Amino acid sequence: MQILIIYELKTIMKKFFLLTAMIIATTTLSSAITIDDFCGKYSKAQDATVLKLDKNTLAMAMSLNKVNDIIKQIDEIVIISLENCSNPGKENFADDFKMIKDKSYKTFVKNNEANEKAHILIKENEGLINSMVIISIDEKDCAIVKITGNIAMSSIDSLVGSMKF
Repeated sequence: MQILIIYELKTIMKKFFLLTAMIIATTTLSSAITIDDFCGKYSKAQDATVLKLDKNTLAMAMSLNKVNDIIKQIDEIVIISLENCSNPGKENFADDFKMIKDKSYKTFVKNNEANEKAHILIKENEGLINSMVIISIDEKDCAIVKITGNIAMSSIDSLVGSMKF
């Protein structure tokens, strides 16, 4: 009789641990968001300003010699600005940013200062940047800039090299 009770107790404990592990895994996965989810959520925010520049609009900017090569490689630029967003809005933005779990992007540049945070994430394929996302949070503004296209890393290197700091 005691052996049967111990066996049933072990079975119940195994089921409990399995159920607990499943709940934890589900909670973790459901709280993770992708870059596209993040951009989509904040592009619809009440105080958001969204600016989309497509290939045709960018063609008009090709008169600038230094960026001409890069502009040819860009399909679209989307800028989402939450001007003067409230502190709770900034906290939500920052919290959501921390929840991004998108394996297709990797961190390119990360800057965390006291009142400013800036992260640049890239999605790369065969030496070309298919997507670059710049996320910035400071005292007055939260912003997302998403650039899509097929941008050669050498083009970015030459642009940065031509700038005077």
